[in-house]
Amino acid sequence: MEFLKLALALVGHSMSMLQYYWPVTLGLTIAVAVTSIANFPFVPGRFRPRHLFIFLPLVIAFAIVAWGAAYNHTDRATAAPEWPLRVVNGLVISQALVSIGVVSVMKGYRWFSLCAVLLQMWVGLAFAFVASMAVTNDWL
Repeated sequence: MEFLKLALALVGHSMSMLQYYWPVTLGLTIAVAVTSIANFPFVPGRFRPRHLFIFLPLVIAFAIVAWGAAYNHTDRATAAPEWPLRVVNGLVISQALVSIGVVSVMKGYRWFSLCAVLLQMWVGLAFAFVASMAVTNDWL
């Protein structure tokens, strides 16, 4: 139960960051909306199972939050270990690589997939920022 509370708190802090940088969030959201009007892959006649890969960067973003909640360092007397932060950084890199792969797999829907992946990476960056604060116990 504590894990879920902490994960939801980290998501809340991340959403505050996304709200603080609202022009970027709004711009990416509008880009996804505009590109989905002309080129939406989830229409019954055009849907292929490979189109579900577009949600993989978001799964990695939630894995970043789960890692931050699982390895939250609360002890101020001792220094936080470095390896949980390296795992967060590795997850961010893997999210970028998966995003590149998703855009390459989504043939015919490149603009939509690029905008959707950029929005998911923006959310993942906010999650990584808050998760790295949690694993190092160095809150801004």
